[in-house]
Amino acid sequence: GKNIGEKKEQVSPVMLASVPTNKTTILLQSASIHVEYGKIKARARVIFDTGSQRTFISKRLASQLNCVPICKENICISSFGSTHSHISQFELVSVGLHASNEIFDVEALVADSISVPIPMKMDSNWMRHPMIRDLHLADKYDEDTLYIDMVIGNDYYSSLVTGRVFKEDGMLAMESKFGWLLS
Repeated sequence: GKNIGEKKEQVSPVMLASVPTNKTTILLQSASIHVEYGKIKARARVIFDTGSQRTFISKRLASQLNCVPICKENICISSFGSTHSHISQFELVSVGLHASNEIFDVEALVADSISVPIPMKMDSNWMRHPMIRDLHLADKYDEDTLYIDMVIGNDYYSSLVTGRVFKEDGMLAMESKFGWLLS
């Protein structure tokens, strides 16, 4: 195989946050989209997370797409509630995210895993709510468990959301290039 070059000698700090809750309906800002590398495409669940400074892709999805790493980066990882950080080395890959008429190229760090499967109990009344009934949603929320393949961090977040927001009855809908994200 190819030798993977080192992109940076210095260590870059990164924060990736996830906070559990006991609410019955938890809506993460997620999208179910096609991700591509070369001529290979796969459907993936992507979470938009402003608590993460960088974008990550699961090793499973990167392998499924046969991604070839661009380089390796040393990243200082710290997480919510932790009093310590540690340095880890991640491969960096470039993938395309499909929106309706566009492909957005992003670089993502390859992580062994993004998260454990997240149980999802969607209240069917939410999907009939007048605010979101007619919106083109980025995720259908049609599964009992969410398997997260990518995290869009702050490095790409602002270029993939439009800034349009609706808020009503405790629901928030934010428009993205892939459809409306609910939270």
